[in-house]
Formats: sequence, structure tokens, C-alpha cells
Amino acid sequence: MTANKAVAEHAEKRAYQRYNCEALIKWSYFNKDRLFNAKIVNFSKGGFSFETSFEIRQHATIFTRLENLFTKNMSLSEHECLRTISIGEVRWCQELFKDGLSYYVAGVRHSVIN
Repeated sequence: MTANKAVAEHAEKRAYQRYNCEALIKWSYFNKDRLFNAKIVNFSKGGFSFETSFEIRQHATIFTRLENLFTKNMSLSEHECLRTISIGEVRWCQELFKDGLSYYVAGVRHSVIN
């Protein structure tokens, strides 16, 4: 199964427009010291999905920090959706395989902080 197919399975639940993106991030379980490398594959005002080497517990609260944005020519409205630092809830995490190696794609919903 491809990352795009995994993301498409969750499309019917989306409330916001999704934008494709390639950006490196660091993530950790909230209030934990260990950081993991990952790559955002798309995002919206409400959340994002990313690829990582580690399985993440569903409903876990995670912290993410944008490290490097590779996508160029993004519109202003798209940039407004992409958060450089975020806390969110893992809504789903799915193991995928490519070239005999496994990796995970996770969907995160941003936490609302007032």
C-alpha cells in the first residue's frame, strides 16, 4: 500500500483542504526528551500526515518541530496552515512497505490552544 492510498482512506473525514508538502520535522511524545526524524507529506489547517521509521500509538499526544521545508512556490494560504511548532493528537498510524523496508505514516490533528 502506498502513502497516498493510506492518506486517501482518511480523506472522507477531512474538514479542511489538504496541501502536498515535503518538509523534515522532529517529533517526540509530549513532554519526552527523545526526538525522532520524520517527513511531512501533506498538511491542512487542522493537521498533517507524516512518514516516520517508528510506530506511534493512536491517540498519543506528540510535539513536532519543522526543521527544513523543501516544497517551493507555496501560496500564502498554504503557508498559513503549515505550523513550525505544533502539539497534536495522533489519529491513525499505519505500517507501509517499500522496497522490502517498512515505515509508518501517521495522521495528526492539531490541538487547539487558546
